[in-house]
Amino acid sequence: MSEIRSTKTEILTKLRHRPMTISELGHELKVTRNAVLVPLTDLESRGLIRRVSVERTGRAGKPAQRYEIVPEMFEATSPAYQSISPHLLAVLASGTTSSTGEAMEAVGKSMHKEVNEAVGRSERLGLAAALKFLSQQGAEIEISPDGKDILVMSHSCPVGRLVRTDTCICSAIASFLAAASGCPASAECDYADKLTCCFRIEAGKTQRDLLKQLRHAST
Repeated sequence: MSEIRSTKTEILTKLRHRPMTISELGHELKVTRNAVLVPLTDLESRGLIRRVSVERTGRAGKPAQRYEIVPEMFEATSPAYQSISPHLLAVLASGTTSSTGEAMEAVGKSMHKEVNEAVGRSERLGLAAALKFLSQQGAEIEISPDGKDILVMSHSCPVGRLVRTDTCICSAIASFLAAASGCPASAECDYADKLTCCFRIEAGKTQRDLLKQLRHAST
C-alpha cells in the first residue's frame, strides 16, 4: 500500500510539469505499465488528473492518451491555506496596514518569522528554510541564477485557489522570500490555466553566497 501511495505522489509530481502518457510515466519512474496504471486510475477517479489528448503514433492499435493535473482540484487540497490563513487574518485584524500591498508584505514577514523560529535557523540560512517550507506546502521548487538575480520557480502553486481570485497574494510570497533572503523580491508568475510561480530575488553581490547556502542545505 505504501508503494502505491509513493507512486501516486511521483505521478502527480511528474504531471505538474507536463501532460504524459502511461508509457512516458513508466519510463520516467522506471516501473512497469501496471505499476503506473493502478495509481493513475485512482487519481483519475478522485478528479485529481484527467485525460487531455490523444497521441497518434501511426502504429496499429489504440492511440496513447495523455494525462494532466486538474489544476482546480489539486489547488483545493493544498495544505498551504492552513499555513497562510492565520497570518492573513492577524494582519487584517491588527488594522496596522493601509493598503493591500502593505497587508501582503506584512503577511510575508509574519510567515517568515514563524518559519525561522520553528526551524531554529539563523537569518543567514533563512532562504533555505523558506524554500523547504514552500516545498512542504506543495510547491515544486526550481532555482536558477539569472544575471545577478535568483529565480525561484514552481510548476504548482500552493495557494492557487487564492491566486485565481486575486493575484495580490503572490506579493505575500514575494515578501516571505525577501525576508528570508535579505534581498528585494518580486512576483513574475504566469497566471495561465496551469499556474506557474516565478519569483525574482535581486541577490546582487550576495548571489553566490545564497546559492552556495542553498546547495549546502539540499545535501
